[in-house]
Amino acid sequence: MSITRRQWERYADGKPMLESDLQGLVINRAEELGWAVIHIPDSRKVAKSAVGWPDLLLYRDGVIIFAELKAKGGRLRPEQQAWHKVLRDDGYEVNVWYEDAWHNGNIDYALQRQEEDR
Repeated sequence: MSITRRQWERYADGKPMLESDLQGLVINRAEELGWAVIHIPDSRKVAKSAVGWPDLLLYRDGVIIFAELKAKGGRLRPEQQAWHKVLRDDGYEVNVWYEDAWHNGNIDYALQRQEEDR
């Protein structure tokens, strides 16, 4: 999923970034860096047991990162918090990324850091 010029202009003018726009940016960047990306569009519609599953599963060279993407002001639902705890307790990296994490480079850092740690 790529981001369109119109989407870019929407938040370049200071409007809040939509979650779908952030998702497009993250997926594109992750793929550029060699990550395989699995996106679960809406876990509530997949299976009852998947409710709250993170938006993205990123995989590269034996490393797995889970990412939950949120628009500005977005909050984690209790089901999401529960899955994040389970995954973290099992030793997985789970990130909750908002628009500011894109702008300040934290997302890019997380994706590139994994490359440096290999």
